[in-house]
Amino acid sequence: MISQLDFYNFVVDELSQVLLLIDIRPQEDFKKFNLQFSFNFDINSFQQENFVSEIESILSEPKSYKLNLFHQKDLRIFFIDEGDKQKEILFQMQDCFTKAGFKFVKIFIELGTFYLKFPFFFLDSSEKKFIRFYHFPSEIVPNFLYLGGIESAQNEIFLQKFEIKHIFNMAKEVQNYFQSKKEMSHLFYHHYELEDLSKTDISSVLDETYSLISKAFEKQQKVFVHCQLGKSRSASVILFYLMKSNKWTYQQAYDFLSLIRSIYPNQGFIKQLKEKEEK
Repeated sequence: MISQLDFYNFVVDELSQVLLLIDIRPQEDFKKFNLQFSFNFDINSFQQENFVSEIESILSEPKSYKLNLFHQKDLRIFFIDEGDKQKEILFQMQDCFTKAGFKFVKIFIELGTFYLKFPFFFLDSSEKKFIRFYHFPSEIVPNFLYLGGIESAQNEIFLQKFEIKHIFNMAKEVQNYFQSKKEMSHLFYHHYELEDLSKTDISSVLDETYSLISKAFEKQQKVFVHCQLGKSRSASVILFYLMKSNKWTYQQAYDFLSLIRSIYPNQGFIKQLKEKEEK
């Protein structure tokens, strides 16, 4: 089973395009509120004594169950529920899918609390509009440090709900979206006009960004770092912060961050980060 934070980071990552969210709750509960793009797999409709064999039958003929994505073995599959009453069945389903060749199969049972924290990810009886997962950033340090792209930088709900105070914009081509809006005057922008090129000297700003982020941490002020995609320039800033604050090597920081978010710092930035490590 995975935590609420890990589940959040999985669904907002770019690989959310290959998510398969299987909600096992009763259909009436599913209709009350359901996570965007999830589908209902009401386990109460199956005969408990033949449950495993029925699941295996579905996996052998997925198209007959309108599950035409099941041929993609690289899917990130989540079985989701509200509470742990069906824990044994969830483990059985996980085992069936794993044996069928799916490499990433997880269980998430905190759907109720996730709904309370992120209602904008759900469809419910109020028929409100939901917000796409990828419009939200990855949460790197719980309740403090976030990493994302331009969609998150322009997402007022994220900035308000997550109580962001400092925004580090590392992209030359991206404007400070809310800087001139009075209702967002509490935001403090730090704009570093960098290009995502190997020749760009990102090393010259890393110590300064580390110092500013550290001061925000001391004041318990939340920080969001972004560029265009949240993959290279802003990721490099986060990598250096992790290296210095945790006394990690570049590789340790990269391994940690890449588990949370898909990142692709360019070769020039990687070289500069490794040079900072040696110093």
